[in-house]
Amino acid sequence: MEFLIPLLGSALGGAVIAGLFQILKTRQDGASEHSKWLRDNKLEIYIEVLRLVREDLDSLSSAAESDEPSPQSLRTEPDTEYVAKLALIGAATVQHRLQELFDVLDDWEEALTTPGGSLSIEAIDLEGKANDASLRLIAAMQQDLRVTT
Repeated sequence: MEFLIPLLGSALGGAVIAGLFQILKTRQDGASEHSKWLRDNKLEIYIEVLRLVREDLDSLSSAAESDEPSPQSLRTEPDTEYVAKLALIGAATVQHRLQELFDVLDDWEEALTTPGGSLSIEAIDLEGKANDASLRLIAAMQQDLRVTT
């Protein structure tokens, strides 16, 4: 009978330890699953934002090659759903780089819509700045997603 107390104590202690390990494993699995979900959603948003940026760059490049300015907007309106999602889960550096790019694209569009704008030094300079800003945006996205090239 005296051996039952240590035996029950050992069994109870083992059950408590096993339960604690199970709780820690469940918490770790949940955190890992959330990280995967967040990364997948960021990737989807970043791909869509890059698609929209590519459309803008192509549109402005085409306008730069033409002789006459276009009276209407040369750029597509950004999809507010993706911009809002980017603001929620995108890294601050990505948001900052995207804003920098939008500012350069706005300036480039303005330069192109003025008479003689496509031939101006300013428009040519802004095209280079837009390409540089887009590369910085891609680098920030890669860093956020921890993608190495």
